[in-house]
Amino acid sequence: MTFIRELAILLSILVGLSTTGCLSRNATPTRLSLTLPFGAVDPIGEPTSDGTLTLTGWVLSDDSIQAVSFFIDGRYVTSARLFQPRPDVNRAYPAYGVMNAGWKIEFDTRLFKGEHELLVQARTAHGAVRDLGAARRRFPDGT
Repeated sequence: MTFIRELAILLSILVGLSTTGCLSRNATPTRLSLTLPFGAVDPIGEPTSDGTLTLTGWVLSDDSIQAVSFFIDGRYVTSARLFQPRPDVNRAYPAYGVMNAGWKIEFDTRLFKGEHELLVQARTAHGAVRDLGAARRRFPDGT
């Protein structure tokens, strides 16, 4: 009896949805990107004498890349400059054609003294998100 009751409830919900316009045979489904972006962060060097640290890497996706974002300790800091040339990525992933898959981030480490968690994250135009790399890094106190 429980199965029949649950089936009746489910049918009444579906009928209700179809009469309110929320469920329709002719409705066009929303496009969802199921493909996550993928890529890498290049090895991180040392800051320059003025405290600028440059992070570089690459990202590819079947969907267009909307942003590569940089976070320190979970807080957004800046977005990368996208579409940097990466011939090495073009050779490794020829199915994507000739793409400028590179990105570049520059930030002033003097604003972040001590040890911090760094995170680089890519997001596609349809909202698929993937962490490209994370690392703990200590920046000098300047004393």
